Amino acid sequence: MQDKSIFGDAKIFVKLFGFGTVFLMSLFIFRPFCKYFCPFGVFLGLFNKISPFRYKVDSSCNKCGLCRKKCKMGIKPYENTNSVECIICGECINKCAKKSIHK
Repeated sequence: MQDKSIFGDAKIFVKLFGFGTVFLMSLFIFRPFCKYFCPFGVFLGLFNKISPFRYKVDSSCNKCGLCRKKCKMGIKPYENTNSVECIICGECINKCAKKSIHK
């Protein structure tokens, strides 16, 4: 005789719903779990403003948007250089034609 509790069914539902949600979001959003749900990412993001690896934007930046187009997290580095969503991948530095963004 199996004793099934309602909590066992609820756990399965929550797991499947969570996985399905993240899976569907990943079709449209780059790294949705990291961006919206990961507690470790939020913790690390809080330290972007004081990190020794933070980015700086020079006054030579003309806000052309090349860095924004290359950023997988959808950040505008020229407006919010060390955003909590920034994963410090360096793609914006590589794409900047004027070399206005640096560490």
